[in-house]
Amino acid sequence: MKQRFLATLPFQPTNAQKRVVSDIEQDLIKDYPMMRLVQGDVGSGKTLVAALAALTAIDNGKQVALMAPTEILAEQHANNFRRWFEPFGIEVGWLAGKVKGKSRQAELEKIKTGAVQMVVGTHALFQEEVEFSDLALVDY
Repeated sequence: MKQRFLATLPFQPTNAQKRVVSDIEQDLIKDYPMMRLVQGDVGSGKTLVAALAALTAIDNGKQVALMAPTEILAEQHANNFRRWFEPFGIEVGWLAGKVKGKSRQAELEKIKTGAVQMVVGTHALFQEEVEFSDLALVDY
């Protein structure tokens, strides 16, 4: 799936991005949690690295959570990941403080059952009421 996704992009990942993604993929197969910081300037391609790491987890039947510090940034990420992933049949959920009532309950149910393979949001992702089906990767 990663190669199909890359084929849709109007650019190629940099060598640094490829190296970091390879390192992350190696970490994901280990028996202990990965603790990794991906650092770069604005526009340096950190989101693409997160997307490729997410695809690795999703391709292995796992869920991914991506948390952003503000609702505006989280919503931008949710829109980008939907645009990138939905053509591949990957449902991307959205959870933030402003998601209320029936919409919130529906989103929580999809997260719990694994109907969403990736959920993007704010710190709302890590509230007690949120239960993941099979969470394998958390990006922040």
